[in-house]
Amino acid sequence: MPVLQPGARAHIVAPASAPRQAARYTAGVQALQREWTLIEAYAPSSPHGYLSMPDAERAAQLQRALTAPGVEAVLCARGGYGTMRLLPHLDWNAMARATPRWIVGYSDITALQWACWTHLRWPSLSGPVVTEWTQLPAAMRAEVFRSTDPAPYTPAWHGHPPPTPWTTGTARGPLLGGTLSVLTRLLGTPHMPDLTGAILLLEDVQEPPYAVDRMLMHLELAGVLDDLAGVLLGQFSVPDVVRQPTLSMDTVLRDYFADRPYPVLAEVPYGHLMPRCIWPMGVPVRLDTSTPAAPVVCYPDDRCPEAMGDTEPPAESQN
Repeated sequence: MPVLQPGARAHIVAPASAPRQAARYTAGVQALQREWTLIEAYAPSSPHGYLSMPDAERAAQLQRALTAPGVEAVLCARGGYGTMRLLPHLDWNAMARATPRWIVGYSDITALQWACWTHLRWPSLSGPVVTEWTQLPAAMRAEVFRSTDPAPYTPAWHGHPPPTPWTTGTARGPLLGGTLSVLTRLLGTPHMPDLTGAILLLEDVQEPPYAVDRMLMHLELAGVLDDLAGVLLGQFSVPDVVRQPTLSMDTVLRDYFADRPYPVLAEVPYGHLMPRCIWPMGVPVRLDTSTPAAPVVCYPDDRCPEAMGDTEPPAESQN
């Protein structure tokens, strides 16, 4: 995978919904032009309902971005909904012949990131979308580039309290994750990766506890949660009004993860709110919930130590 640096060549695509505010998207593009070389960028027009464009147009735009020579990153305009609709229309054989590139986004973009890992073994960045770029603290903008560097690193918590260990232990494996309500829809499809031995990172937004419960039970009944090496739990925000009676979100999450035999780290600053961590998905990570200073170490160059105690973890990133 290319190491992203200022000036990296990128396409901007809109595989899901259109930006809610065209001015905010335009400002994001202008901010990106100061740090990236933009080869092609989505131009907002009349949305196709809740989609940025009809499927055929979005698929063609995305296919170009994923196969064009010299492209190092594919930046997504925003999430919303619609990425999953494109997966049957992509030419995966053509993408396999292309040079790998980073797909940067989160939320609905989880579907594309997981599919590219399943079919191509391309890592991706669960990071900001274009409409957020003007809101990013300088540390988050720098972390987009830093997270693709070959040197091992610990993600910054960006001023949040350190995450809380729910179970103690060490594990290593590829980091895979994203928005729970998106990734569960891939179960039973050819785009769902094998999560055996993976470190699973989860978050969601504006989902009531019973809905998160149902989605986690789906993963449980499918045998996914039993085969993991470890879990990172991010932010799970709830609607302003939740149907009563209810369980708390903490109770739901603990029901599924508090007694696992593998390490579980909760309250990770990752989700739909900022500031938040940026995670390189698909790269090896070491999870050690007994080490508060650096519980997660990412190895973007694929050289995760075979033995957990062989290598001293790097210094914690500055928040």
